[in-house]
Amino acid sequence: MRGIGAVLRREREKRKFTLDDIAEKTKIRTKYLQAIEDEEFEILPGAVYVRGFISSYIKCLGIGDLPEVQEIMQTDTAVQENAQEEEKAVVQARERTKPQKIEEEPLNKKSSVIILLSVLAVCALLAVQWLFSGGLSNDVQEKVPPQVEQQPEENLPVEPVEPVVPAQPIYEGLVMELTIIDLTVGVQDKCWLEVKGDGVQILNTTLVEGQTVQLEAKEILNLHLGNAGVVQITLNGQDLGTMGEKGKVVTREFTLNDVAQ
Repeated sequence: MRGIGAVLRREREKRKFTLDDIAEKTKIRTKYLQAIEDEEFEILPGAVYVRGFISSYIKCLGIGDLPEVQEIMQTDTAVQENAQEEEKAVVQARERTKPQKIEEEPLNKKSSVIILLSVLAVCALLAVQWLFSGGLSNDVQEKVPPQVEQQPEENLPVEPVEPVVPAQPIYEGLVMELTIIDLTVGVQDKCWLEVKGDGVQILNTTLVEGQTVQLEAKEILNLHLGNAGVVQITLNGQDLGTMGEKGKVVTREFTLNDVAQ
């Protein structure tokens, strides 16, 4: 999204807003807003937040209908689509370069008849030679190779094979996944939730069933759930289930001490 930072800074200063004013309205940390204006997107907590933070900034300033803003956002979407198409083309090229199995064509009917006649002719020639030679000579005895007595295999001890245990992922902080489950048949379950990571708000939205969001923090995650019964929580790979009954408002704090070592 190169170019969006300068546009946001220009429109913010035109409205005489400070970064602190925008942070208060959007609930986005000031240092992240500064990183967006400087187009230092690597400072943001993750790629999934870049487009969301920029969209919130644009909405706060009310500049979503500016042609240059629309062009930048559409160009970014096109770049992502082109990258996906290029990756798909590379995969297809790899499939085409794989060696193809060459199947031999089956013999046609004419070739089969010729081979059969050739075999019969050879057999007839051998039979004629045997008749004219007076049959098998009595002096010629069929040599039968001596049978070798098979020795029984020794019962060697079999060493037990230890099962391979997959390596567990290593977490340097807190990684949480929130998933809205389908708890009520025929009704779309949803939940409003607010999440703070290390004292800073990182999420304030409403999710519907089937949606999943991943959150990260170094030491502390604070959850405020408006419908705890429909939120499935996984913390550092551990399934914690739900935090309460459907329709119940729950506030919960998780720290590194809550994760089993």
